[in-house]
Amino acid sequence: MKKSKRIELTENTIKYLAKKAIDEGTSFKPHVESILESLANTPMGSQSVKEKAMWWIANGETGMSSETMWNCLIGNSNFPINHPYDPDDFSRCYKLLQAVPEWKNEIYKLKPLSKEWNNLIENWDKLTGMFEENRRTDWKNAKKIGMYEFMQTLI
Repeated sequence: MKKSKRIELTENTIKYLAKKAIDEGTSFKPHVESILESLANTPMGSQSVKEKAMWWIANGETGMSSETMWNCLIGNSNFPINHPYDPDDFSRCYKLLQAVPEWKNEIYKLKPLSKEWNNLIENWDKLTGMFEENRRTDWKNAKKIGMYEFMQTLI
């Protein structure tokens, strides 16, 4: 029997989103879309890290760099090493960490894979902030935010 995904926005969640939108002077639609996207990319009902990881590799939006992350963090050896080259590649890595949030504290394990991974992980928080700002503004300020350009300096 297939589980259905039921998304329920509580009154407190709506109040939080509205306050955040007012504080930022924006619509709260991007915040709701972000939550819905996170929920859609989250394994429903899975408890263990391994179950979440296995759900993501079977159902998530994958790419070569996010598969490298997955292989490293799941504990595999002897896998192709690819790093994100641009915000689109980064988005798939970001979504992996949304699906398996426990791995956010484990990404340091990617540093020894290559100098590029080392540089990216050293700047992961900044890249995440840039990515989230791009999403929040629907990529309208992408040039100003400069995520692509910043990533090129790291790789």
